[in-house]
Amino acid sequence: MPAIALSVHLSRPEASLRGWAWLLALPVVVLALGISGEMMMPDRLPMMTRLIGHNAILCLSVIPVLSLPILAGGGCWRCATARRHAPHWPGALAGLLSAGLAATLYAAHCIDDSPLFVATWYTLATALVTAIGALAGAKWLKY
Repeated sequence: MPAIALSVHLSRPEASLRGWAWLLALPVVVLALGISGEMMMPDRLPMMTRLIGHNAILCLSVIPVLSLPILAGGGCWRCATARRHAPHWPGALAGLLSAGLAATLYAAHCIDDSPLFVATWYTLATALVTAIGALAGAKWLKY
């Protein structure tokens, strides 16, 4: 999980994002490879069925609900980066971290495993929680 590695790295006062930002592209590359592999396989289900799945709305609601307690107690709220950067960055990183952990928990129970489904609905849920974290960080991390 790149967000865990980044939050641990950025928790030190002397740390910077230089040389570590590429970690955020890692999940995008893995999903792109998964979608490419799925597109090369013979059609087992129509593409819209693979994209929407059976639990799209459930995914969009459960991942944020699971991630809110993790976000509230997130360890990188007190990130040292809040001293050097705008306070929404540590909040966004806490949101990304909590959404990643919640998505991992949810994926253990979700029957929709198509890379198209994961790339669409998990990404939307993660973006929502990251935005909530950024807004909360901008409000509560000012000092």
